[in-house]
Amino acid sequence: MEKEFPSVPVLSFNFSGLEKSHSLPMTPRMILEMTLAALYGDMLMLLYQQSRPYESKEGEADAILKRCQDYISKRLSRHGFYSMKKNYAYFIKQFQAINIPQKRKPRVGVVGEIFVKYSALANNNLFSFLLSEGTEPFSPSLLEFCLYCLVNGEEDFRLYRKNKFSHVLDLILYRLAYRLTRIQAHYLKGTSYYPYDDFEKIRKNTSRIISPGVKMGEGWLIPSEMLTMGEEGVEDIVCCQPFGCLPNHIVGKGMIRPVKKLCPSLNIAAIDYDPGASQVNQENRIKLMLSNLER
Repeated sequence: MEKEFPSVPVLSFNFSGLEKSHSLPMTPRMILEMTLAALYGDMLMLLYQQSRPYESKEGEADAILKRCQDYISKRLSRHGFYSMKKNYAYFIKQFQAINIPQKRKPRVGVVGEIFVKYSALANNNLFSFLLSEGTEPFSPSLLEFCLYCLVNGEEDFRLYRKNKFSHVLDLILYRLAYRLTRIQAHYLKGTSYYPYDDFEKIRKNTSRIISPGVKMGEGWLIPSEMLTMGEEGVEDIVCCQPFGCLPNHIVGKGMIRPVKKLCPSLNIAAIDYDPGASQVNQENRIKLMLSNLER
């Protein structure tokens, strides 16, 4: 890209020191607001995914989501952005207009490479497809991936004595971000919404299945997420992988057997996504996995 557009700077949010020639100074306030933005985005994704399968009229959940996005965007330029309790309460109240029945649809987890997992463009509208199959899709939070990256900074110091100074900052940021995720889960108590899985449980599950030193791509996070989902009752999982991505094939598809050995009730479909791949074949493989669901 730099060769074709040398005058266009590239800014990327990463924990690996990439694109050092183009960067923005990160102030404590910016880091806090980025964390809050991720938390608000995760909360909206959670409420939307759990409400959308039960909307009484088409487009109801999308209209509520747009209303909540407008609300938090306006508060971004004011001190109201920091009022987590008030903002969460607003989101929950808006989505509670959609009644979630006591007998819910089968939940299907979505894990995998971070872009393919979240992007409808990359995964051929996987979320919409799972909805059309009568299921309730569930995606891990974005902040979960950020916590994974911060833990890796700590592990690099523990295993290899790397990052002697920055690992202290990683540890401080991890504790702050993790605490905020548990506050988020607290506000969901007493509602019909399931919170995201506790990241400390995901982290502890790593030692049961894979080394914490395996951190290429999504590394130990993918198998630990699948194992935790299974233990929390989400037993049907789609593992999204970019075609030819060796790290994700190893920690995704390659770890299915040891994960199922620990949690035999799991049903996992590893799906390769590539522009040249047949969408029909991808959907048929997912349908095969869903054929055993109790509805």
